[in-house]
Amino acid sequence: MQLSQITKIALIQARKAFAKREVPVGAVIFNKDRIISKAYNMIICKNDPIGHAEIIALKRATKKLKTTNLMNYSLYVTLEPCMICSYIIAKFKVGYLYFGAYDIRNGSIHNGTQVFLNEKNIHIPEVFGGIGEKESKELLDEFFKKIRK
Repeated sequence: MQLSQITKIALIQARKAFAKREVPVGAVIFNKDRIISKAYNMIICKNDPIGHAEIIALKRATKKLKTTNLMNYSLYVTLEPCMICSYIIAKFKVGYLYFGAYDIRNGSIHNGTQVFLNEKNIHIPEVFGGIGEKESKELLDEFFKKIRK
């Protein structure tokens, strides 16, 4: 799968979250051949504080693949993962992590706690940030403007 296609699919997922008044974050688990799972934030609608797009997509993928080792898979998420999501990404041994917008407040890859630099004895995926950043950031900005009115 081409990353540009994956980015578009993740943004569609993020727009679904937006429509449900969730922070618009979308995630896709994939490999070179196919999409394994996709998800969007469902924190409010499911009343679940860990209903993050990444976690939902990872759980769906591992259920479908019947394994918790995702070394041969990639995760694309529209926003830099938080500390909890980063740790879970490591636990599922995701091979490659791509993300769109940087999260200055709650991110933990390039911002904040930088989980993959500080933790020992965890799997560290290859990380690529800023992929589809403009579109992801615009959607997030629109969402926060809307809820602040």
